[in-house]
Formats: sequence, C-alpha cells, structure tokens
Amino acid sequence: MKCQHITEIANMNKKADIPTTLLLVIALVLSVTAIFILVSFAKDFQSSSTLFSEIAEEINFNQKYITQTSKIILSQTITSCPSCTEQQLKEKFKTLTTEKENTYRYEGAGNFFAKIRNSEFEIKKQNNIISLEIKDISIISERGNNKIERTFDVVII
Repeated sequence: MKCQHITEIANMNKKADIPTTLLLVIALVLSVTAIFILVSFAKDFQSSSTLFSEIAEEINFNQKYITQTSKIILSQTITSCPSCTEQQLKEKFKTLTTEKENTYRYEGAGNFFAKIRNSEFEIKKQNNIISLEIKDISIISERGNNKIERTFDVVII
C-alpha cells in the first residue's frame, strides 16, 4: 500500500513537470523578446522633439506672417484711398495683395492669397474705423509623416 502511494506521488510529479517546463520556456522567450526590444529601441528623442518643435514654430510663423501682411496691406490701402467706399477699399486691398503675391509669393501662406483673389474677405467702414475680416485661412506645416494643419480667422480693426 505504501509502495503504491509513492508511485502515485511520482506520477503526479511527472505531470507537473510539463507545465513547469512550459512556463520556464515561455519566461525565457519573453525575456529574450524584452531584451531585443530594449536594445533595438531608438533612443533619439531629441531629434523627434526638434522635428515637432520645428513644425509648431513654422505654423506659428505662417500665422503671424499672414496676420502682419494683412495689417500692412490694409494700412497701405487706407493710406492710398482714405475717402474710398467699402467696395473701393476692397478692390484696392485686392490689387495690393495681388501685387504682393506676384512680387513675393510665400508658400507658407496657405490659402491666404487665394481667399483674397476670390474676394472671400470683408472690409467694413463704420465711423471712419475700417476693419478687415478673412475667415477660414488654412495653413499646413509638415516634415516627413508629421503634419500640423491650422485654420484661423484674421480680424483687423
């Protein structure tokens, strides 16, 4: 009876060997995979950070460029035609913008020049205060597979 009991225990131990061995093999495979991932991981966070920073700076610059260009051209429009009607101001603004575009077309300006060419802007004159509004100007900056697109309005009073 004692002998049979020892044989049963030995058989139970053999059954436990397979799951234990399998567990050991799986642990080794996972460890080797983790080490491979750590070794092959690109630790170049600086260049990624620089890339994203450049894209963000370019978008900010392009928006400032469009806003400042609009202010300058509006100022030139008002100076050249102080007693003009809204429609005359709009035509003069369009003419000056076309001249600017033909002289120096900045690619980062997105659809700014197209909006002006297509008269998709408003100039209003109330109590000798002239305002300019251009809606939905779209600019894009991209490097490789990374891209930022910004849509904004220009309102100058």
